[in-house]
Amino acid sequence: MQIKHSDLVNLKQGDYLTIKEQKTGKIRKIQINNKIADSYNYLSAKFKSMGLYQPDDFIFKSQKNTVFATVSINRILKDEFAGYAPNISTHSLRKSFGRRVYDSNNKSEHALILLSDMFCHSSVAITRRYLGLRQEEIDSVYMAL
Repeated sequence: MQIKHSDLVNLKQGDYLTIKEQKTGKIRKIQINNKIADSYNYLSAKFKSMGLYQPDDFIFKSQKNTVFATVSINRILKDEFAGYAPNISTHSLRKSFGRRVYDSNNKSEHALILLSDMFCHSSVAITRRYLGLRQEEIDSVYMAL
């Protein structure tokens, strides 16, 4: 939510966006892929055509012209997913990302190690619990009886 146009404007596929994590203060490097580059180019062109583009502005701003707070994003998600996912939040998106990475990497231990690093977890066991894998393993034991 704290990303500015100036953070992305000259980045292309293969470049890195560097972000300092608010919670931990750790530095995260995100490699730009085609989807990110194309999406940002589309978004910035739209902002420019509307006269809303300022290089030092935040990309995601509210109607009040301020950076979105997590509480606001959670409210928007709850409104958009009402009836489908009553407990959705920004944290749900993070967990869904992790689950997608895990599943698309054939549920490998290597994927868990990568996710543990990406999520700044202190161990793979925490990542397993975070993604709900431990409960699935326990459930499968009961179902196999």
